[in-house]
Amino acid sequence: MPGSVAGVPNGQDPQEVGMRAIPIVSRRGAARGLATVASLALVASVLALGGAGAGRASADTYPYFSTQPLGANIGGGIKTGDEGVPWSVQPVVSLDSPDPTYTYTVSLQIDPSSPDTGGPGYLYCGSGTTVAMIGGHAQFSGCDIDTAGTAYSLLATVNGSTDLGMVLPPMQVTSLAFNIRGAGPSPISTQIQFTTQPLGANLGGSRPSAPAGRSWGVQPVVSVLNESGGVVTSDNSTVVQLRVTDGTPMTGGPGNLSCSSGTSMTVRNGVARFSGCAIDVPGTYYQLTASTYSTGSTRVLADQSLAFDITGGSTGARAKFTTQPLGANLGGPVPSAPSGTPWSTQPVVSIVDASGRVVTTDYDTVVTLSIDSQSPRGGTLACAGGLTQQVGAGVVGFYGCGITGPGTGYVLRATARSLAGNLIYDLSLPFTITSVASALDQYPSAYTVTPNQNLTLTATLSGKGANGQSIVFQRQQAGDSGWVNLGTAQTSATGVATYTFVPTWTASYRSVFNGAGGLSAATSGPDSVAVQSVVTLTPTSPTSVKKGTTVKYTARVVPTPGGSASVRFLFYQYRNGAWAYSTQRSVSLSSAGAATLAWKWATAGKWYVVANAPTTAWYAQGSSKTIRVTVK
Repeated sequence: MPGSVAGVPNGQDPQEVGMRAIPIVSRRGAARGLATVASLALVASVLALGGAGAGRASADTYPYFSTQPLGANIGGGIKTGDEGVPWSVQPVVSLDSPDPTYTYTVSLQIDPSSPDTGGPGYLYCGSGTTVAMIGGHAQFSGCDIDTAGTAYSLLATVNGSTDLGMVLPPMQVTSLAFNIRGAGPSPISTQIQFTTQPLGANLGGSRPSAPAGRSWGVQPVVSVLNESGGVVTSDNSTVVQLRVTDGTPMTGGPGNLSCSSGTSMTVRNGVARFSGCAIDVPGTYYQLTASTYSTGSTRVLADQSLAFDITGGSTGARAKFTTQPLGANLGGPVPSAPSGTPWSTQPVVSIVDASGRVVTTDYDTVVTLSIDSQSPRGGTLACAGGLTQQVGAGVVGFYGCGITGPGTGYVLRATARSLAGNLIYDLSLPFTITSVASALDQYPSAYTVTPNQNLTLTATLSGKGANGQSIVFQRQQAGDSGWVNLGTAQTSATGVATYTFVPTWTASYRSVFNGAGGLSAATSGPDSVAVQSVVTLTPTSPTSVKKGTTVKYTARVVPTPGGSASVRFLFYQYRNGAWAYSTQRSVSLSSAGAATLAWKWATAGKWYVVANAPTTAWYAQGSSKTIRVTVK
């Protein structure tokens, strides 16, 4: 039955309509870091969804794994976890440019096409496998897979809806691959123990004591032990955390435990040696609890120390961080800030008495901030109001403080001097200074190019010291196992770098800055660029044949596809004063990009024939010029 071809209304000359390629690329058509040519088809399928109550996702809205499972990263070695053991790095799925009128949820599952070997596995997450997005991010926790396999990947599905019942089409993104190791290790320990008690307490001996706020003469040591009571010297992964045991002290308190080493430590050769520990409020019968989390064990081990006292009578006034730099919290995550940037939460130091109360009558003590000697070297501390300030009512708030020089484990020292002399200093909780924040954006010179046409990628690096930096340009196209380096270019004085080349096929491109000169690493979002196929149809004559004549038509497609592809030969007849679609034949392309059709002109009349190459992973669709034939 004659009819019409999509995009070619009946009654119109297909040559007038153009039969040209319809690029199906978008500015941000794929998830950051995981863009593939298949994403072009994904965009088309998402836009095709709809119906009553359906919303439409913005072309700039797309999901991506901002944190890959097990910390996988492009270009790095494949990460490996143990079956049934929660991963050390948990996945985070983010949404670029989320619509604030929508509420988003993310569902996580094992990609049905994975693993390559082993499996099938079951994904379990302590947070649940469906998590609500907060601020454009969905953070999963406690995730593991219970069966060994290679090249597992996760599939995240983002759903959005409004209070008015509008529902977005689902958006999906796949994680990088990772392995799950079989027969996961048995627990690396059966117990932990205070092998050195706080303050040197010993069973049956007198209860030791130390002044409030002063580091103990004997610091706690916690060891990981095996069934025989021996130290597991091969253990360098278990994390030991110290805290004041719930319900203690018996009198006085409550007190806060601080350690200059930090209250969480990773064991070395099975032993965690804490240092600079103190409790700030007097009390009797304090105890400490040590607990563990190990990347090699699902067991949480714990031990309680012997009792000890914290006294107040022998301790005079001392300095105390009552607001920690960067808002650090005891037992909470270690905060961070970019190098050279004033902190969002500034330190406050108070002068407290032996009972931990602020000495509100003190207007004379001078407090000086400095970087403690245990911190990374090379950093410089500066505060807008100066590093030395005088207290008012026992309190001084510093402002405009920041450190120039990246490093992990920075600690501040607050040194106080009163009219009577130096007071006991205080050390802050640790924090991290990151490299200077940078951003990398990229734009191609075109989103559709013809074969052999130059394409220029322009990357702009922002941040202090963005000039003279090396930018790596990468490609991902059909047949690539991942991102492939194309070349490098140096940024100009304005942070701009360009790279010009001739694309072979449709592909996604991105630029990568690996971090240097105090600037943090950055990766641009991917840009999809389609290569427009060019189709030629021969012979162009004869234009008049007798009914029953067979003509061999050959279509040639450039660029040559990298796999199986075909060409459609479309035939139109002029009837009732208009051109109408009649029929078509599909012929596979040879490895040289040619397809031949022997066509018998069996019906008299005026005809058009045109060859069309549908969109593939290698090129966008294209059509030949039409050939007009009169059949007598």
